[in-house]
Amino acid sequence: MTQTLNPSQTLVSSVSATGTQVKTAISSIDTLTGLRMIAAGVVYLAHLHVWRSYPDGFPIWLQTIMKHGYVGVLLFFTLSGFVICYTYFDRLETRFSSTWKSYFVARFARIYPMYFLAFALGVATAAVSNQKKPSLPVTLEWLTATQTWDRKIQVFDTYLTDFPGWSVGVEIFLYIAFPFLVFPILQRCKSIRSLVVLLGLANLIAFAVPTLFLITGFASLSNGQSWSDPTYYLYYFPPTHLCAFVSGAAAARLYVRLKMYPVSKRENLLGSIALFVAIGGCIFLMMQNWNIWVFYSFNAALLPFFTVTIFCLARYRNPIAWILSRRWAVLLGEASYSFYLLHFYVIYLNGDFLGKDSSSGKNFVYGLIIFCLLLLTSLGCYTYYEMPMRKLIRRIALLRSSQETA
Repeated sequence: MTQTLNPSQTLVSSVSATGTQVKTAISSIDTLTGLRMIAAGVVYLAHLHVWRSYPDGFPIWLQTIMKHGYVGVLLFFTLSGFVICYTYFDRLETRFSSTWKSYFVARFARIYPMYFLAFALGVATAAVSNQKKPSLPVTLEWLTATQTWDRKIQVFDTYLTDFPGWSVGVEIFLYIAFPFLVFPILQRCKSIRSLVVLLGLANLIAFAVPTLFLITGFASLSNGQSWSDPTYYLYYFPPTHLCAFVSGAAAARLYVRLKMYPVSKRENLLGSIALFVAIGGCIFLMMQNWNIWVFYSFNAALLPFFTVTIFCLARYRNPIAWILSRRWAVLLGEASYSFYLLHFYVIYLNGDFLGKDSSSGKNFVYGLIIFCLLLLTSLGCYTYYEMPMRKLIRRIALLRSSQETA
């Protein structure tokens, strides 16, 4: 029997205990897919800021927003928790033994092919440039996306053009944590109230970690302005971002539990107001240079705002949700992973143009041109490399599973 899906649904494949392919209809949330490009875009602005790619007289508040664009990575981790939980929770609950294997195959197919391409570009650039050549152990760490576990590696000094690759190591840790740690915790949250408590605890712990650093003297507020041990443990160390992932996952379960209740006009209005307040709060904080905000921004300061934004975009109808759900926005969101991993490579190659003649503003215009070219490159990479590689890896895994059960 052929299964017909609505436009808002997608097929998620898994392998049953008998080796046959099982397809489950999972409603996609287009607004969240579109949101991914926003996250990638603000990270791009942060790295563009390094080259001071804006004209003289450029508003200070916009410069400050660009400087703090690194918070887009935290948005990625929170969003990842929501999407992974929304997609896999019910399947793990009903058939854990057969789902967790296909889950890891899908995750590997999702992130590694593009990561390997970015890594290869980083190796090639290091080989032909004056950049310091990393040792074999360091190269293996980057190849396996485990570099972010090594405190001795300052990620911006090794394979510079693959600089964003450190976050893939964090993402892999979060993927592993979901079925074996996060999922069991969520299973015990049977009520809406318990999910709200879990969400609150995740945010509270996220704030508690940097606070503990300050109380114990391990860090000072000035640590947020430069590389240091506290910076590493708050931003690059994978377990630190488990709170963001859990916050997103708890929001996803809350969203699913509330789907049985129709959204009234009053609730939609209040939810839309909450969305605008959350977005406004993010923008306001990103405009500030307060030491305390910068210090907490690595893992906690915007987490409540991001969680509210994600939940409200998923549940409520409003102009922002409408824009992010347009087909062009969704397509850009789907290509955002390619954009994220490639953008620093392109910025690095064009650094000489971006860093000169700032008075005329030509470098800022050049940065915008690079952004547009990056979008086109990312769309091509997603269409002709990412998706074919995902399908190939899943097809191979499905074939091997069928052979093992035959």
